Amino acid sequence: MPCSQDHFIPILDEIDQRAKEAEAREALRKRRGGPRPGSGPPKGNLNALKHGRFSRRHKIILEAILEVPAAREALIGVMKRNRQRQKQAELEAAYILMRWLATNNPQFLPAALDQACPEWEAGSGGGHERAAANLDGVNPGGPRSPAPSGASPTPRNDQTQIDQLTASLRRMNESLKRRLLRKTTKKRTPKPKDQPDL
Repeated sequence: MPCSQDHFIPILDEIDQRAKEAEAREALRKRRGGPRPGSGPPKGNLNALKHGRFSRRHKIILEAILEVPAAREALIGVMKRNRQRQKQAELEAAYILMRWLATNNPQFLPAALDQACPEWEAGSGGGHERAAANLDGVNPGGPRSPAPSGASPTPRNDQTQIDQLTASLRRMNESLKRRLLRKTTKKRTPKPKDQPDL
């Protein structure tokens, strides 16, 4: 039995002091640099959905802008022009590739003309199909394949074939220029009158 109520107080203080010293030593031992445990962004970081193009903030702003009819029409016009530019770039790239094929590898042009853009086919009046048929009629197996038995070999640089390719490419070029001219002269979205010129 203890002599008084204060008999165990010095022992408890000593135990508490030892625990505090052990914690201090452990803290000094851990202080070796590097990030603290649990610091930094979480592993499932969703900051892109908070600040990026597809964030909730952009969605709210876009919904507020679309409430204005003039702004909605302007945004629709911008999207249409972007789609037209993409289509125009695809047409120009296809035309450049066709012209390169006709100049460097005409034996592959019939297969390419079979997969030509339908809009070009409609604008050229079937010139691409006629050119491909003419090329197939000259030598169905291509210029490098052997000619059939009993037939005279077809010369590689036949002037008629070259003229047909040139005429077909000229029609493709004219059709492309007409399309580009229609797109450049098309009426654009009018600018609001209250907006000053910059």
